[in-house]
Amino acid sequence: MNARVRDKENGAFLRKLSCRFALVAAAGSIFFAVEAPTHAQTTTAKTYYVGTCKPGKADYTTIQEAVNGVPAGSTINVCPGIYPEQVTILQPLTLTGVQSGDNATVVVTVPGTGLYGEAYGSSPPSQPLIAVLNTGGPVNISGLTIDSTGATNTSLDPVDILFDTSSGTINHVLLLEPQTGEFNYGLLVYDAGAVSPTVTLENSVISMANQYSFGVAEYAGTSSVNVSNSYLHGSGSLAILSLGKADTITGNTIDVNAGGAGIYTNSATVTGNTISNTAFALYTLEASGSSAVSNNTLVNNTTAFYSPGGGTFKGNMIVSTTSGTGVDLACSSTIALSGNTFIGLATALTDVPGGGTLQKNAGKYFGVATIEKLCP
Repeated sequence: MNARVRDKENGAFLRKLSCRFALVAAAGSIFFAVEAPTHAQTTTAKTYYVGTCKPGKADYTTIQEAVNGVPAGSTINVCPGIYPEQVTILQPLTLTGVQSGDNATVVVTVPGTGLYGEAYGSSPPSQPLIAVLNTGGPVNISGLTIDSTGATNTSLDPVDILFDTSSGTINHVLLLEPQTGEFNYGLLVYDAGAVSPTVTLENSVISMANQYSFGVAEYAGTSSVNVSNSYLHGSGSLAILSLGKADTITGNTIDVNAGGAGIYTNSATVTGNTISNTAFALYTLEASGSSAVSNNTLVNNTTAFYSPGGGTFKGNMIVSTTSGTGVDLACSSTIALSGNTFIGLATALTDVPGGGTLQKNAGKYFGVATIEKLCP
């Protein structure tokens, strides 16, 4: 890809992201309508059931009813079925989809009345299917399918799960994003209350639907997000946007077609991921960044690693069967390269700054047409 085409793609991508950054910077308070509990809330944390899969344990008929009715710290087991409801969680608890017989499908989906609420006090508003807000303790979610594909209001930003000013773990979940919406999110992490929460996504699947889809997006620099052993795929804009203070992204498989990007970060630890078929597999921008990128496999990406920032890029395998660029240092990077393997690329290293050469220390090269291009 020549410099003019590459710069055009970089600019379009950054303009799209900058719109999101500007939106979050202007964010205000968060408001959600919460259903009034129909059961009197008890005081002892224990395990409760939604649905009838456990004889004698049908404590609640809807998830929101259970969330409102149980005491903090409780576990809510949700029986297999389809639950067309938005859920707002305001206290620490565990929400788990359970198996009954040979059925383990527990689906939270868009209600017939559509989505409501704002994730930001600005426009366009974002509307989560599950919103975890100011809980003061961890919320753990597992065993659920969160399906917002039925969201049809294109003036809104649908979100499968929002964590705002709250910590917790999302494990063994399937997040399905809609085709519509200006921007769509699988997991959105925000920190309006500046409590520096940590949110972990692990062993899960996120299916992105179009060129405006984000798999995991963390805009708040005060929070931390850990993404591990998960599969993010589809026609997305960006699989993982990581702007947190101490993020880790490990062991994931990312396949984002239609010219999207894999991971955008400034200071995360990015290790052991496989990223393929993107315009940019890894993307770091801030000159003050300190990303530690190691032992990843980057396959058939137009540009495997674009980085004018700082940090380390070590022990990665960059492979292309036809063409592509390995590392683009944008004529300004201070990142340290070592021990990488470059196979089948048109160019291994490009826009190397300072007139110096990185060829010897950056790694080994096989089937590479041009190993290094220096900046003018």
